[in-house]
This record gives sequence, structure tokens and C-alpha cells, in this order.
Amino acid sequence: MLITVFASIGLVFAVVSFIGGFKMVRRTEHPAEAFMHRVNGYITAALYVITTLLVVFVVGTTGSYYFAWAAGFGVHLLKVYLARNGLAVKYGGYSGAMILGAWLIIIFNHLPK
Repeated sequence: MLITVFASIGLVFAVVSFIGGFKMVRRTEHPAEAFMHRVNGYITAALYVITTLLVVFVVGTTGSYYFAWAAGFGVHLLKVYLARNGLAVKYGGYSGAMILGAWLIIIFNHLPK
């Protein structure tokens, strides 16, 4: 199903972004790595939104799950906020792990069976 494909690709991008973020925190000698980490993050967030919209509008979901979907997107926004305010070195790993948790718990628990 198309939703599962988007969810799987998004999880792969989230993992790659998480690993790239750890490499970037240690050393940022190459600006291309920082750029690719940023691109991976935005693609991950876009795939999260696309997957959410597909599940909500195509499959349909109950009202209690809307909070979980919004909380998962809030984690993506928190990561962007931390990175833009220079707090990513201190808290970036935690927020990256929370993004992986959002993908694993929220997305894959609420995919259509």
C-alpha cells in the first residue's frame, strides 16, 4: 500500500538524518554534510506530513489519534527549533531519538492493517 511505502521511506530518512546529525555534531568540516543533514530533516518532516494526510483523509482515523499525529509533528518542529537556536549540540541526540520514536510508535502503530 502507498501509505506503508511513504512510512518506510520516511523511517529510512529519519535514521539517516539521526546518524548524520551525530557525525555533524562531532565535526562540521564539510558544509555539504550539514546541507545534506538539513535536506534529510526536511524530507523526513515532509514525508511525515504526507503519511499523516494519507492516513487521516484516505483511510480515516478516530479523533483520539489526531493528538498523536500532531505530537509527532511537534517533535519535528522542536528539532528545527533546537537546531536554529544553537541547542542542537546539547539536545540534538535526544530530539533525533524522539523523531525515530515518533516514526516507530505513531506512524507504524496507526498504519492501516
